Amino acid sequence: MVVFEKQLIFDGGIGTTLLGKVQVDGFVDLLNLENPDLVSAMHSEFINAGSDVITTNSFCCLESLISNSGEVALAAAQIAREAAHGKLVAGSLGPGYNIPTHKDYEKTVTGLVDGGCDFLIVESVTDLKQAEIALEVINGALPVGVTFIEAPLQLPDFELQFTGINCGAEPSENELKKLSKITDLPLAFFPATGSGPQQMMPAAEWAEVTAYIALRYECYLIGGCCGASPEHIKKLIVEIN
Repeated sequence: MVVFEKQLIFDGGIGTTLLGKVQVDGFVDLLNLENPDLVSAMHSEFINAGSDVITTNSFCCLESLISNSGEVALAAAQIAREAAHGKLVAGSLGPGYNIPTHKDYEKTVTGLVDGGCDFLIVESVTDLKQAEIALEVINGALPVGVTFIEAPLQLPDFELQFTGINCGAEPSENELKKLSKITDLPLAFFPATGSGPQQMMPAAEWAEVTAYIALRYECYLIGGCCGASPEHIKKLIVEIN
């Protein structure tokens, strides 16, 4: 079982990094089947930048959005596992567009587990019910964490391995400060680089701010979300060290 007792550097924005390389008609998750080499190369870029953990390309992989979600999730995990070269693989579970059902997650979780993920992350949660449904489906199959401020207080029965904050308009300590006061769980911090293409923070500035906040609140898991490229992660590692 993964136990987060040391600081780990995650990757950045999987979807935004892929969309910077290719035009996609639909969900980027489908690239796991349509262009697995591109997905693998993207993971390798983050590994080469210094990431300790890479995240599967499965954020939108819910059955209500992608009919063959299990196949796509399995491919996502297998691609990441092979590209990781011994580093950790986090299976990404996104919230969907509405409150998901248990069926939405069942094949996806099975695919991520069977594909070799080390742990799962329920991310970008906006409603507690989203996280609760995902955690009920996971049901202890792998260690899991949730990026949602209410998770430690409202989901005590699921034995979370970590909790934290991800995405947002740019790195901000407001939510992380609140979270640090209500939990002893290892904290994760994966901020976005801005609120849109014209508002993206330069890599060096983003890295400096992110590292400062993450170290101030003793985060164990640090990385990026939308807009964060391998270059952002490379500069983040420099700032942290």
